[in-house]
Amino acid sequence: MTSSDPDRDRAERIIARIIEQTAEENLVRRIDEPIDRAVERFEYPPDRPHTVDRFHEIITAFIRCLYENAPLFGRTLTRSQAYDEAVGLLARAYQGEFFGGYDAALTDAAYSAGSGIRLVLDRLRDLVKARLRQEYKRWIFLCQVDPADWHTRQAIAAFLFKRCLPYMPPELARCSPDQFTDKILMELIDIYADIR
Repeated sequence: MTSSDPDRDRAERIIARIIEQTAEENLVRRIDEPIDRAVERFEYPPDRPHTVDRFHEIITAFIRCLYENAPLFGRTLTRSQAYDEAVGLLARAYQGEFFGGYDAALTDAAYSAGSGIRLVLDRLRDLVKARLRQEYKRWIFLCQVDPADWHTRQAIAAFLFKRCLPYMPPELARCSPDQFTDKILMELIDIYADIR
């Protein structure tokens, strides 16, 4: 089934709004800058001896500081919640010099020539930013696409399919746009934003 002109027009407007709202300058303004301001408020005594308990204390306080001082979060975490958030992020996504995960962060904090904990906190900040960027992009996508009727959603998929076809892996290029999930559409919007 082909989309009508009004459906295509609506689809193009929706895609344009998503791209505008998730443009790099908006992500920096809405996510990166508030987090950077919150990080500037965080203080810790770097000259104290390194222990696992001290490491946990610092990463927990750091995450709490982000949540309390970055307006995008809008909530305060308990110590336990902040600890779980910090350890979870490090375990899932931290990449040290030689290996990844929580143990790599702990090792970097202990052995990186005096600036180890700062290195871990900088990477933890970047992990928070990356996660929030993805969540924000998904939220924008859902706010724009979920209310659309089926014909408009199909027109969105067809538009993105046509524009991104040269950049798709062969297995995806053989699909019908009707088969695209929201996840694939979100990725295609990112591709389209980069190539246009």
